[in-house]
Amino acid sequence: MISAHRYFNGPAESIDWRQEAEFFAAIRLQNRTYKKTAPGRLGQLDSLLVGLVAQRGWTEPAVLDVGVSSGITTRELLDALRQAGIKPAVTATDLALNGEIVDLGLGVRALLDSRGHPLQFEWCGVGLRAWNRRLDLLTGYRLLTAHWRRLVARAPRTGRQHVKLVSRQAATAADAIAFIEDDLSVRNPALLGRFNVIRAANILNRLYFGADQLRAMIANLAAYAKGPGTLIAVLRTHDDGTNHGTVYQLAQDGKFVPIERIGAGSEIDDLV
Repeated sequence: MISAHRYFNGPAESIDWRQEAEFFAAIRLQNRTYKKTAPGRLGQLDSLLVGLVAQRGWTEPAVLDVGVSSGITTRELLDALRQAGIKPAVTATDLALNGEIVDLGLGVRALLDSRGHPLQFEWCGVGLRAWNRRLDLLTGYRLLTAHWRRLVARAPRTGRQHVKLVSRQAATAADAIAFIEDDLSVRNPALLGRFNVIRAANILNRLYFGADQLRAMIANLAAYAKGPGTLIAVLRTHDDGTNHGTVYQLAQDGKFVPIERIGAGSEIDDLV
């Protein structure tokens, strides 16, 4: 696996999309979800949103993309809008976007999230997963990572490299994408009433959250809407690669009205 140090410091042209996808797929967050990502998986939704934005004559819409993982699909949405002559201002949020690379000595480095939780270890230039499997009890890998975790706890706060845990392709669009670390379950005052288009792809689903949690997140998305007319897209990519989702429009009475569906529609239509 490519190491975080090489990924964030090596020449961009030396890293292809497969290496990038492998790098993020191996990062498991503290809530046991992965920053798994892949380019091209939301093209159908992107095309639909571009058409809806164009129909409304929005030339410079404010776009919110939540749960963006590596941000590669955010970059693709930005590119799709730009190709249609639209100049959006995009805000991309995820639970873990800020990280640090710390040198632990003896050829060992660690990639940490903003809370100090290890996301990857590196040994002699090779990237290694920071999470454990049952088999690791037998192989001794669990003992090795436990030792490295103790080194992380004692590591000085100085001399660390701060990084954005996003695709390098997405990071090159810093002029149009603002990456913000954010928890969708907690209402963020800085996002209230700002957005014409909101996309929640592969985050609002029953695999991750219970009904009450989902309702709270949907309510937060409604609070981030600029007002009646705001488009909110909720989509999930199934294991077979097919997309199923719904695009809603915020009505004058504050309710979400479904206006377009992809596949079977969103699995949380009843909650929305």
